Amino acid sequence: MLVAVYTSALSYAQLADGAHANDFTVTDQFGVEHNLYSYLDQGMTVILDISATWCGPCWLYHESGTLDELYMMHGPAGAPGVDAATTNDVMVIWVDGDGETTDGEIAGGAGSQGNWLLNSATGLALDYPVCNPIAADADVINTDYAIGYYPTIYQICPDRSVIELDPAFNGTDFDNNAADVYAGIACSSASLAADVAFASQYNGGTVSCGSIALGTLTIKNYGIDNLTACTINVAGNALSAPININWTGDLATYQVAEVDLGTAALAQSGNIVITVTADAYPMNSTLTQAVTKVTTPSTTQVRVGITFDDWPEECAWGIFDEAGNAITIVDYSVNTPAIGATVAQLVALPSTGCYTFVYADAYDDGLHGSQWTVSTVGDGSMTVTTVNADNSTFSTIWNYDGSYNVSVQEAAINATNVVNTVGVNEVAITEEVLSAYPNPTNNQTNVNFMITTASEVKMSVINMLGDVVMNNNFGTLAAGNYNEVVNFSNMPAGLYLVNLNVNGKVSTLRLTVSK
Repeated sequence: MLVAVYTSALSYAQLADGAHANDFTVTDQFGVEHNLYSYLDQGMTVILDISATWCGPCWLYHESGTLDELYMMHGPAGAPGVDAATTNDVMVIWVDGDGETTDGEIAGGAGSQGNWLLNSATGLALDYPVCNPIAADADVINTDYAIGYYPTIYQICPDRSVIELDPAFNGTDFDNNAADVYAGIACSSASLAADVAFASQYNGGTVSCGSIALGTLTIKNYGIDNLTACTINVAGNALSAPININWTGDLATYQVAEVDLGTAALAQSGNIVITVTADAYPMNSTLTQAVTKVTTPSTTQVRVGITFDDWPEECAWGIFDEAGNAITIVDYSVNTPAIGATVAQLVALPSTGCYTFVYADAYDDGLHGSQWTVSTVGDGSMTVTTVNADNSTFSTIWNYDGSYNVSVQEAAINATNVVNTVGVNEVAITEEVLSAYPNPTNNQTNVNFMITTASEVKMSVINMLGDVVMNNNFGTLAAGNYNEVVNFSNMPAGLYLVNLNVNGKVSTLRLTVSK
């Protein structure tokens, strides 16, 4: 689960357990349409496998036969391939999440791991739906279900709640069989009440040195009658003052609404308590979240050092101001470092104030590589510090040794001290530094970069169509910090890539233009 204020910037990780499943309709290999909510309304649990034909682990799961057996023993009564003694309470849907996949690749054509339409054990045609949606529909499903890796396997309950299934991948095979998956189905069988609202997991900030973004709250109607009003109270000893929000709307059974909770001032480290009260049913749902107020001062120079495990492409991190604007975002799925490599980056914050460092891992395991049998380098590590002008450590923001899993990690930077950036220019840094502020921007942005030795430097800006919209050859520049003002006032809104080429080595950052 990603912190809501950063979702657009670091879109990693899957849906949190208990999140709401959006509806979709897909067409299978036989031309039959399958609508998610239609199966849920029949009281069935849907096992949704979102994979890709080129994905090795996806193919291993296909070969395990788990989905075949689930469908045969528990699928819809009377459906092709379903046993006469079926429990009639599970539906299996396989979806290719890569919108570029052809029907030929589904059938085992070039670029595919094999024929996804056949039972790997018997060689006979599969009966459960194998669906290859067009690119636009695949993109919607990937977005709605927060797909960060393949395969992603969800259990979707009749109440539209999602639980991600762990197929127990040991590095070479999947251990959980159909019986394990079926026994682990954990859908609530609670009866619907007259009128009940429910609050989902907290998705706001957890650390700050001032105000904290509370994110959004999902409320869901678990009542027979439509939910038309509820009160949301945000309190707890961590807050300077409570917040009350009166929501009105019209939600049918199992429908949801997103409520923006805004920001709140932190008084101290402690708990935030969010309570939803609906109509005549007080205290329908309460959730508690521990938050931390950071008072330790930091400098305005942040150093991020990483030693990667075997999967550097899964990592991303960013630094954001109090309004959620990105100071810099580094995504290692672009220009991926080598396995086991060590990199370092220095980020100059634009001013004193409260900032948040966010680390995200696309596979939810952080740098804990040693748990996988295929790992060659074991665990990685990450250290985030602020530094003095002579590059000595001033304070430690986060020190992660890679010995445990991490999905998303936040840490606050209480930038109360300013360092002399001229002094930093003289310090040898192992990596060129590239950042932009503001990001997102609607007009112009300052692209900052630092080089450690005299170098040939070029910079280009590329839109999502692959067009180069700006190209600047600086020639040979001396070692130091540089700032290039890039004007986006005449460019459409969207995502752009800023490429910095230093002696043939390219660093890339993503920059968002909003209008």
